[in-house]
Amino acid sequence: MRIIRTAGWEGEQSLPMPKVLPPQVRRSISRNIYDLLTGKYFEQIPLQGLFDILKAHDVYPIDEEGSNWSGMLLGGKECGDPQAADQRADFDLVWEVDGQRSPVKNAMLTLSWCVMPSGKYEITSYLG
Repeated sequence: MRIIRTAGWEGEQSLPMPKVLPPQVRRSISRNIYDLLTGKYFEQIPLQGLFDILKAHDVYPIDEEGSNWSGMLLGGKECGDPQAADQRADFDLVWEVDGQRSPVKNAMLTLSWCVMPSGKYEITSYLG
């Protein structure tokens, strides 16, 4: 097995080479994201809800160093504003199987948002 080195959850650790997330897991995550977001507007970006969906499938968002993702999403452009197209975040993922986390090579979580005139967020997110 080839090993890559990355900053981990308790300092630097070794992770196996990236794995392919099975189609049934991808479909289930996508269905759950669709159910969470479709036809709704939000007072705040439902990041925890999206991360909970991933976690239920043993998938976790990570930052560019391989650590659990933490951060802020910036941007409050109104829907229809050309600059709202830049309000987007892509999250790399790891998949945990039998206690071992491996980078996911065939999927990432994509999230974009804009603010409606009502002040609520319109959210688009998918596993791409």
